[in-house]
Amino acid sequence: MLSDTQIERYSRQIILPQVGGRGQAALLSATVTIGGDDQLATTAGRYLAAAGIGRLRVSPPLAAAIDGMTPDCQVTCLASDAAAAVRGAAVVLCAGAAVLPCVQLHAAGVAAGVPVIFAAATDAVGWMSACAGTDGPCYECLVRQLERVGSETAPLGTVVAGCMGTLLATEAIKLVLGLRPSYVGRLVTVDVLAGDVRVTDVIKDPRCTVCAGQG
Repeated sequence: MLSDTQIERYSRQIILPQVGGRGQAALLSATVTIGGDDQLATTAGRYLAAAGIGRLRVSPPLAAAIDGMTPDCQVTCLASDAAAAVRGAAVVLCAGAAVLPCVQLHAAGVAAGVPVIFAAATDAVGWMSACAGTDGPCYECLVRQLERVGSETAPLGTVVAGCMGTLLATEAIKLVLGLRPSYVGRLVTVDVLAGDVRVTDVIKDPRCTVCAGQG
């Protein structure tokens, strides 16, 4: 049951037919793990905390950036063991999926059957995709389809990271609430300068070392 204070705090979400009281209660009881500590991860973490996700497991720098945003969100630091960091989570976010901790979280999430969303941002282009645990394709399948899209240190990198972090948080909320359609098995690429958004299917690789033989 939501308290009167929580109903007031999340009223703009609760009135949405896709959320309602039950959906807000689901958000408040959910645990989300976030790998990464850059602007993309920080943006996603702040929006998830504001939306009322009950528990966030994050890196120490990210914990310092979002702790105390709302009394309903408990922020803890990631366990060093990827399997422990994923255990009990509703969704795992890999912000900057090429970073080693994110790759480990991704593999642990697939093994545990936990949905994993991965995203990255560069100079003017960002991308995001997701896998639903044992339902491939996963990040290792996706990386074979990705093209190199620029430098993370370019001037617009922070802007693109903010955009993709917002999409990352939105997709996490959708998965917690069971909303469709989602980006599971699909790749969304956003080019902010061209004003172009593309969505393509990701092909599951039967030789994948992470999800092959699963699903």
